[in-house]
Amino acid sequence: STALRDLSVLQVHTRDLEGYRDSRHQMFQLKPTQRASWSGLAMSYHLAGDFEMAVQILEEFRKSQKNVNRDLVGHFMKKMFNKKADYDYEHSELLLYQNLVIQESGDIAAALKHLEEYGDGIFDKIQVLELKGKFNLLMKNYEQATQIYNDLIKRNQENSLYYTEIVA
Repeated sequence: STALRDLSVLQVHTRDLEGYRDSRHQMFQLKPTQRASWSGLAMSYHLAGDFEMAVQILEEFRKSQKNVNRDLVGHFMKKMFNKKADYDYEHSELLLYQNLVIQESGDIAAALKHLEEYGDGIFDKIQVLELKGKFNLLMKNYEQATQIYNDLIKRNQENSLYYTEIVA
């Protein structure tokens, strides 16, 4: 397992993405219950350009996490380790990564739909709004994009990017 992990790191550094995917697949088969196995496998497909498979792996992992009671896990994390947030932040980052892969596949409508559906589970609400604004601009939904960027400007008048996006 350690040898496979080391090999996979070397493969990424040498841009052997097919080898990296094969190594991550073997690691996944060895430890299918570990979060790192799922995310590593999805990332290997993502880096190899197989966005559809990467999204499918992330979706299967997300569905398996749906059955987890986040409040209960958070309660136990607080009791055992005196911290709660890590578990929910990991899920939030999983959703953002899943959205990135959808976005990079070129399916902007699906990326926007994903944010609409799972945005509540993402902690970084500003990033959710920025992505929604960007996606609406790309889809030529100018009225919706303008509304989103106006909301962002109300939150932070000093971010010049928001003004640039509205004018564009």
